[in-house]
Amino acid sequence: MDAVLPGTYRNAPALTGYARLSVGNEFNIQAIAGGTSYHSNPWYECEVQIPWPHEPACMSAMPPCWYALNVSVDNTPSPCTGGQILVKRTNYTSAPYLAVQLCSSTRYKFFLGSSLGATFKSIRDSAGYGHDHCELVGGTEANAEAAGENPISPNVRGYSRWNVGNSFSYGWIYEYTYYLECGVSIPGTNTVV
Repeated sequence: MDAVLPGTYRNAPALTGYARLSVGNEFNIQAIAGGTSYHSNPWYECEVQIPWPHEPACMSAMPPCWYALNVSVDNTPSPCTGGQILVKRTNYTSAPYLAVQLCSSTRYKFFLGSSLGATFKSIRDSAGYGHDHCELVGGTEANAEAAGENPISPNVRGYSRWNVGNSFSYGWIYEYTYYLECGVSIPGTNTVV
C-alpha cells in the first residue's frame, strides 16, 4: 500500500499499524510512516475489519466446525445473495478460509478469503464449471452440479485454480462459479458456532 499522510509523510512520527506488501497478502502489525516504506492515510479503506474477528478453536479441529460469521463478500451476483454465511478453514495456505453463502443446505455459493477480516472473493474454475470446488466441503466432482461459470464485466479480483489439489491463485478473474450443489448438506452434522 502506498497511501500517504496529509501533507508530507517524510516527517511523520513513527506509528504502528496494519500493512501489507500487495493486494491479496495478509495484513501484519508493523511500523508504518516515520522513515519506513509504509505510509498511512486516515481516509483509506482497505476492506478489512480491524481488529479481525476471533477464530474459534474448533475451526482448527478435525473435523473443523462451521463459524456463523457475517463476513464481507464481494458483490458478484448469485441466487444465494442475502443467504446465511458460514465460514471454515481450508487446507490451502493461498486461501485459508472458505465462506459458503447458502441458497439452501444443498445449494450454495463459495468465496475464499485470506483472513476472517478480509473481503471474501469469488472463485473461478480455470478448467471447468466449478465442480472441483466441491472438494472444499467434502464433496467430489462426481457428485457436483454447477450452474456454470458466470461472466463478469469488468473483471474483478478473485481466486482461481485449474484442478482439485492445485493451490488457488489470487488475481483478476473474468468469470466465477455462480453456485454449486456438491451432494453435501451444509452445515450437515458439523458443529456451528
